Amino acid sequence: MMQRFALGDAAVQRQRALRAEAARVHLVARLRRSRHRVSTRVRVARALRAVGYALLDAGHSLEPESWRSA
Repeated sequence: MMQRFALGDAAVQRQRALRAEAARVHLVARLRRSRHRVSTRVRVARALRAVGYALLDAGHSLEPESWRSA
């Protein structure tokens, strides 16, 4: 009977250790993400640049063949 309690206690301790490790990994990942935070200004600039490239590409694809350089 005592051995069964010891096994149960060991399992509970192992679960606690696994939960603590998972919480630590989660915290480290969150800290890494927050450290590499990109400002709103940079995000807007990147989005506008992407839109500009898309419009530039669309404009080139709409040009008549005679206007394209050889």
